[in-house]
Amino acid sequence: MKQQNDRAGALEEVLVQVLRAGRGLSKRTWALTGLYFVLAATLVGLTAYLGLRGRPALIEALNTYLFPEAWHAFSSRLVGLILERVPPTLWINGVVLVGLQLAALTLFPLKERISLRLEREQDLVGFTPDEFPIVRQGIEELKLLLVNLALGGLILWLGYSTSPWRRDVASLLSHLHLASFFAVDFMAPLAQRHRVPVERILLTFLKRPVRPLLFGIVMTAPASLVTQAGGDNLLAMIAFVFAANGLPMAWGILAGTRLMGAQLKTAQSQSRPRPFRLAVAMGLCLAIVAGQGVVLGALASSLHAKSQVLKCEYGLPLDGFKLETPNWLSLVSGSIDLKGHLTLAVDNPTPYDLEMEKNRLEILVRGERWWQGRVPELRAPAGELTRVEIPFAVNVSATQLVSGATKGWQQAKQLWGRVSGVLKRMDSPSAVIDQTERAIATTQLRFEAARQELSVTLFIEILPGFEFPIYLLSPP
Repeated sequence: MKQQNDRAGALEEVLVQVLRAGRGLSKRTWALTGLYFVLAATLVGLTAYLGLRGRPALIEALNTYLFPEAWHAFSSRLVGLILERVPPTLWINGVVLVGLQLAALTLFPLKERISLRLEREQDLVGFTPDEFPIVRQGIEELKLLLVNLALGGLILWLGYSTSPWRRDVASLLSHLHLASFFAVDFMAPLAQRHRVPVERILLTFLKRPVRPLLFGIVMTAPASLVTQAGGDNLLAMIAFVFAANGLPMAWGILAGTRLMGAQLKTAQSQSRPRPFRLAVAMGLCLAIVAGQGVVLGALASSLHAKSQVLKCEYGLPLDGFKLETPNWLSLVSGSIDLKGHLTLAVDNPTPYDLEMEKNRLEILVRGERWWQGRVPELRAPAGELTRVEIPFAVNVSATQLVSGATKGWQQAKQLWGRVSGVLKRMDSPSAVIDQTERAIATTQLRFEAARQELSVTLFIEILPGFEFPIYLLSPP
């Protein structure tokens, strides 16, 4: 019962400080607060609007960058599917958090001045401030940025999943992270003016988290709610988004300063963390952020490479299909090995020399997998047509041969006898092959492949778990 009363008292105290934050302010302080509102609304509102209302444009930009124009009808759904793995709540809170962080890094001198005037006009603490130099204030903001990036990256990693429990936990943590950051960012100026660094403020809030969390939740609720709202009136929606982000921030300076005034002694009495522990904590945050940077850099590089690979044109020239003469005597053992190779043609229209990404090649006959392998190492120079041979080996049982003969393999064998001579002469550099003869042989082979319902598909991995199919040969 006492704990419930404490929580009720904390909520009442937070609401009172928020509602009374503007009492007794001078015109000069109101003018500075209004200026902060305009700047914060512009910065954070634009971030929120572009990050949320501009999401379709982001999908289209990624789609244009990654895929050829002919694939956009399908690939836009794939890009949307990739982005949808981020829970909506996590996306919304992340966009608002980015805007708040940008404002914290750029507008902190104005925020500090407003907070100082409020402290002096209302005599919140009763003694003269001894604030950090402006450079030290910037360093404190950078320390907070490092902690935020580390936490935000871990929450994003947790939430980028199809697992329901991971998405739910990440969404909850993102709410707490956003509220905590708002509380720290707008309550900290007063404490920092009295030589309380960020790490001691964070420790104070960790030991007594109820009031800061309630303050952060109350003040960030409008921004989180408005970003989920819809509307047909574009101008009204823009104004609503800007106001919902700017007003809580401008008012948060006043309310946060008053709240911190009531907890300053607690923060000052907080023991300093040992230098070794502080170094370990900051080093861990730095390592997490650096690791995230390496992963994002590798992902960006991989996406760039894949985007160019996907823009190549792929073909399966039938004159590149070769089947070695099998050893029919091996049928005595009940099976026979069929060996040969396919040829993949890659036309690279991009200005980059490319290497084949992780891939899988699959051949189906009448819907059943006949062979699966991969394209070996392939380098496709910029602006050139490259051909690569893909060896295959299939073990066929005598039963399968008999069954295949009843399904039309005999006709295929007869066709092969008609066109094999043309294909052999194609291999000879000195042979003169009439283009009409080549076209007839190729058409006959494609007709027979369609009759046998033969399909050849190249799958290129775009992201782990996402393969993009390129149909080299497909039945009608």
